[in-house]
Amino acid sequence: LTWLKDGAELPASTRVTTNYDISSKTAWVRIDSA
Repeated sequence: LTWLKDGAELPASTRVTTNYDISSKTAWVRIDSA
């Protein structure tokens, strides 16, 4: 799974948390403030 913002891949960062729940087939990304 690749997360995009404005067509560009979201770079890896300690501010970015991603998760995927297999049972509900839900994926989400959380970006914390700086």
